[in-house]
Amino acid sequence: MGFIAGFPVFIVGITSAIITILLSILTFKKGEKDMLEGVSKIATPLVATIGFLFMSGVIDKIGLANLIGEIFTPMLTYASLQSMLLVSALAGFVTQSNAASVAINIPFLQAALALDTTTPLGLAVMAAGGSAMTQYYLTGGPVAALATVIPVIPNSDLKTANKFQRPNMIFGLFILFIASLVFSIL
Repeated sequence: MGFIAGFPVFIVGITSAIITILLSILTFKKGEKDMLEGVSKIATPLVATIGFLFMSGVIDKIGLANLIGEIFTPMLTYASLQSMLLVSALAGFVTQSNAASVAINIPFLQAALALDTTTPLGLAVMAAGGSAMTQYYLTGGPVAALATVIPVIPNSDLKTANKFQRPNMIFGLFILFIASLVFSIL
């Protein structure tokens, strides 16, 4: 209601926090402590998202998507699914973000679709999957999900979780490559 009425975000947030404290029957000191703990958990993903939006704009302005398209377009004729997977994986690796990699993936996907050499479903799977696997490999999940979840899971630590997750992401990329071969045959 506050946003609809035109109140500033800060005022709406403070008002919501006070109402939440009153409804939860907490002392203001305990409520403030809990809220600051919550803010510390969301601050990193929020700042990362803003950074990814900026990076996506920079990728567009410097022409990185066009450069990648020029390099890989000849490969599209013979191995469009594998090319899409490779470009998507590189985009996820370079940007470390599913959102920012879209600035590279979409123009390449459009070029691949224009050639009409394979199914749109196969291309979509490769476009989404490649960047997801390499981004998850580097960061531990969407906007550092692994680092955000580990503190709230009893008896867990980030180092052990990464040792388990990272090989899984590489295996996932291998499975996508196998799927690209299957889609090519069908």
